[in-house]
Amino acid sequence: MFNRHAKLNIPTELLRALVTLKDCGSYTRAAEILDLSQPAISAQIARLKIILGGELFEKGLGLNLTRRGTLALSYARRILAMHDQLITIAGPNPGPRQVLIGMPRWFNYRQIIDVIRVCTAGLIEDKVGFRCDESEGLVRDLSAGTLDIAFICNVVEPPAPVIAMWDEPFYWAKGPDLVLTPGAPIPLVSCPGSLPDRMATRLLDEANLSYVIAFSGPEHASRKAAVAAGVGIMLMPQRVITQHMEIASDDYLPKPPTLRTGLFMREGLDLNPIQPLVQALEQVLKPRETLDPSLPPEPLPPESAPQGRRGVRRQSAGSP
Repeated sequence: MFNRHAKLNIPTELLRALVTLKDCGSYTRAAEILDLSQPAISAQIARLKIILGGELFEKGLGLNLTRRGTLALSYARRILAMHDQLITIAGPNPGPRQVLIGMPRWFNYRQIIDVIRVCTAGLIEDKVGFRCDESEGLVRDLSAGTLDIAFICNVVEPPAPVIAMWDEPFYWAKGPDLVLTPGAPIPLVSCPGSLPDRMATRLLDEANLSYVIAFSGPEHASRKAAVAAGVGIMLMPQRVITQHMEIASDDYLPKPPTLRTGLFMREGLDLNPIQPLVQALEQVLKPRETLDPSLPPEPLPPESAPQGRRGVRRQSAGSP
């Protein structure tokens, strides 16, 4: 009986083992969190691999996911979120409803504090939870119903029901000590493939301006530190610019775009009981007309400060 149905159902404990293992990065730690033995975790991952028909982790050291594993992890998170919500709301001991709010990973230190403070100020009876992710993940979770409200930038077509939309300008940001020289290659702070990186290189290519990648890194905090330290410039929305930076006003830099941005909700969400929260969230997320000089500087971790000489390699104007 078990073998006949083995590939038609995936037990949630297998999905939870995958998510926990990936999040904590160790079989030993995953076993401690799930109160299981390490061989039990290994057996659950092995069983999930058999059900899905292929490897979930690349062979070798580390826990790098295969393409199948990446897909499985994405779906596992969504399935477990819905499972846990069902248990919380309709289980034998139902807990209070939770409104889950999604924010982009590039939100800065101050912005996250502001959003959490306004959302946990007792404006509604429901509890409020938060999630940071890439825009694609936020859109996907809104569609799956595992996220209630999300702030999403660079909207071409509304990905979900609209709560509010507005235009948000981007700016060239730089450190106050960085002096740009007309005719010299422009130093860029980059995350290859990211939205700001794609916009920056397209604008510079169209303006026939050469550039170099002066700093590259996947973490937004490290890139902001590099900008503040004067390594190079980067396109940013106003909300991300800190007092350690300034807007580059050099005339020869191409004018940055203005992007459609907004708050979106999952299908079927009743806004009436949470209207005070929605209004406060919209107010704190809409960009300010000017940078507020009264804000204290955002702390930059010492390990994020770039070291050494500027520029790591030269690129032609047509390079990504």
